Amino acid sequence: MNKTILTIAMMLFAVVLKAGIPSKQITTKVGSVTVYTTGALINQSGSIAVEAGQTNIIVSGVSPSIDTKHIHVAANNDVKIVSVTHEINFLNKPIENPRVKTLQDSVKTINDDLAITNNTIDAYSEERKMIIKNSSIGGANSGVNVMDLPKVLEFMQTNLADISKKSLALEKNRDKLNERLMMINNQLEELNVKENNSNQEIVITISAPAKMNVNLDISYLVLNAGWAPNYDLKVKDISKPIDLVYKAKVFNNTGIDWDNVKLTLSTADPNKTAEKPKLTAWTLNHEITTITTAENNLQQQSFQWNSNVNGNLNNGFYSIPPATQSFEEKALEKKGKNKVIMNYSEISLSELSVDFEIKENYSIPSDSKPYTVDVTKYSLPASYHYFAIPKLDKDAFLVARVTGWEDLNLTDGTANVYYGENYIGESFISTRQTGDTLDLSLGRDKKILVSRVKKQDFGSKSFTGSNRIESFMYELTVKNNNKDTIDIELQDQVPVSQESDITVDLSETSKAERDELSGKLCWKLKLAPGEIKKFPLSFSVKYPKNKPVLIRRFRSVACPKF
Repeated sequence: MNKTILTIAMMLFAVVLKAGIPSKQITTKVGSVTVYTTGALINQSGSIAVEAGQTNIIVSGVSPSIDTKHIHVAANNDVKIVSVTHEINFLNKPIENPRVKTLQDSVKTINDDLAITNNTIDAYSEERKMIIKNSSIGGANSGVNVMDLPKVLEFMQTNLADISKKSLALEKNRDKLNERLMMINNQLEELNVKENNSNQEIVITISAPAKMNVNLDISYLVLNAGWAPNYDLKVKDISKPIDLVYKAKVFNNTGIDWDNVKLTLSTADPNKTAEKPKLTAWTLNHEITTITTAENNLQQQSFQWNSNVNGNLNNGFYSIPPATQSFEEKALEKKGKNKVIMNYSEISLSELSVDFEIKENYSIPSDSKPYTVDVTKYSLPASYHYFAIPKLDKDAFLVARVTGWEDLNLTDGTANVYYGENYIGESFISTRQTGDTLDLSLGRDKKILVSRVKKQDFGSKSFTGSNRIESFMYELTVKNNNKDTIDIELQDQVPVSQESDITVDLSETSKAERDELSGKLCWKLKLAPGEIKKFPLSFSVKYPKNKPVLIRRFRSVACPKF
């Protein structure tokens, strides 16, 4: 009990001592920002003149999403940092964005105009009621004199018409004001305006040996910021390498704008603990490469990203003891009345963290919008060939096989593919690939003709004892209408039996390479300009006639229901 009282007394004594130290406000500028996949390290600097002895230097304009455990301050070599604390000043109004301030002032003006307009409309409505109520001027018994009736009617007609005209004009003006108000509110929402009635401050107590100028460098971690990789893959001609443009989508929702700052993008973990890491078992398993459409769409959602902030990888590469609360959980706690909440998805990163220093300065406002930042550019050697599965698609596809990509410190991300001047579509770069090549589809080539025709005269059904035999025969044709010789890979398939009483007999495969497990057939060939090649394919399936087998495969499409 005595120890607790002593601690409280010492704290109060420190507060009293601090209160007696002169205070000065310093103006700082954000000079550089290191952006992590979740979070950012903001570096601010400023200079201030101080007297000899101790001074409290107050740094205002600090991000509301500051992580108070990660504040670092550096000063001149001959200046001593006595203490660094974080405070919230509810009396000092935060600096407002000039654009937001203008819009908010407009909202107040429009609301005032709407109030006046509505009051005037109500007044005209009451006046109309009063005229109609008092229309029986002569009273209930005597009525209106015949000579006065025209004057009464003229008075009512003139005044009621005038009231209706003015009311209509006011209602039209009210509609315009409401429309304008809605537009401004939408724009404020687009700017992700937040209600922030407090001003975050860092209070630095220094001790200077003499009267001097003190240069301070302040850095602190913040929530509500991050980046995700994005790529452009550009192919000018099939005789040239592929240009890989490494980009990043950066978002800032820290409450302070980054104006013309030096950016560094990092794959490091900003929430590292002081605990030493420990190795766990590193196991290897066969990776399932089949991806459903829904999973593929989920992989390619741009502006949703996440990193493994605690460093615990599911496949057991390494493990770092997690903090009591993750960086993302803190961000969700502090989101307050933010209009935009950033979603996160998982990406793969190499075990070694990489920092990308951006050559040009960037300005990224605090509005949660993704801003594209150019990281670097590579020229990658590639080989080109064509690929066709006429069973599924009647077109041939140009495919680029890229080598050397695994040494470029890439991370998982979407890639926009361009061939010549045309946008082909979106691909996905997965750094978890075990191969040293990356295949990219560059779209259809209409000059390569492929077809798959069923020979009806040869297909048949027959019965042998208790079995049924179905025979199939196809002819695959490919023609090169290009001016150059091409390499093309042609694929088809035959069914694979998984039952002992179902037999597949291959009659003709035209010397195709066959995968026994999947039944895939592959022909790799060269085609000269104008050359045509044909590949007959025939097989039969035998199965018990009392056990129907679904041999033909179907696809599902949507159609109207009447």
